[in-house]
Amino acid sequence: TQNHLYLLTTEGKVYSGDMHHGGTDGFTELFGDGQRTTDIDIYWYHILALKEDGTVCARGKNMPAVNEVNDWTNVVKVAAGEEFSLGLRADGTVYYAGGDAAFAKRVAGWSGVTDIDAGYGFCIALFDDGHVEMAGTFTSYDR
Repeated sequence: TQNHLYLLTTEGKVYSGDMHHGGTDGFTELFGDGQRTTDIDIYWYHILALKEDGTVCARGKNMPAVNEVNDWTNVVKVAAGEEFSLGLRADGTVYYAGGDAAFAKRVAGWSGVTDIDAGYGFCIALFDDGHVEMAGTFTSYDR
């Protein structure tokens, strides 16, 4: 993000450093739960960490996107959006955490998803038959 540097080490530890105040001297370990992190995704307000057991941890601004990921299981990929979080499950379905009910309903209906990504108010999913779908608000982008 603009003022923070996040690092995922080969040992599966995640560190955060404030680049705005003097560089990389003050790194702090996040998610020090003793379990290896295999992937991270970051949006301005929050960071998601995928653990090797398929669970997800989050840190950041106090909002549903951060607070509602603790019971996710069997996740293979995470995607952090503006004020929401996504978790792609091994069975091709998607978890959603955030405050947009229409967005949540759309994502809940997906199956056969092989990849996900997220951005400013929207997400995109690639399906096993090759088609792509988007959900969310697209006011800032051409479709």
